Amino acid sequence: VEQGEELRFHVQDNLDRDNATVTVLVHFGQETRSLTVTNTPGEIHAYDFYFSQNQRGVAILEIAVNGVQVPESPWRIEVIERVCLGNHLVANENGACVCSKNSRTVNGQCMPDGTFAGIIAGVCGFFLLLGLWRFLVYRREKSDEVWKVNVDELHFSHPAEVIGQGAFGVVLLAEYR
Repeated sequence: VEQGEELRFHVQDNLDRDNATVTVLVHFGQETRSLTVTNTPGEIHAYDFYFSQNQRGVAILEIAVNGVQVPESPWRIEVIERVCLGNHLVANENGACVCSKNSRTVNGQCMPDGTFAGIIAGVCGFFLLLGLWRFLVYRREKSDEVWKVNVDELHFSHPAEVIGQGAFGVVLLAEYR
């Protein structure tokens, strides 16, 4: 049986004992506990009990009627690891589904560490490239400041002397500063 899975047992008293007392003891490791046994509704001399265990290992069930162990008892039940549905989920020692060793929880889902590292590296790389691009724009603007001439620093003769003409406009002679 898997961790946390509940098993239903149905016991029929073939000796038809009235008011029989059925007891079930579970031994798991150093722990011993008793299970609740109920009369099966609508049936006489029939009893039900449920078994569930969250830890992996072997459980021993001892069944007794009126204090006498039944011939088929004890029963050995092996509790195996729970099968968790979903990517990168495994059962822990208590049967709860958790992310596997090489993954982490992101938005309620398990993501492999490699995928997570790739996303972080991509985001960091994007911001690094963005910072580099902004630095290069800044450097270009700084170097262009040397070549920008303010019109107030130019002194034209009257009338302005044309020294060239082309598709981009007219070139005038001026004195700088």
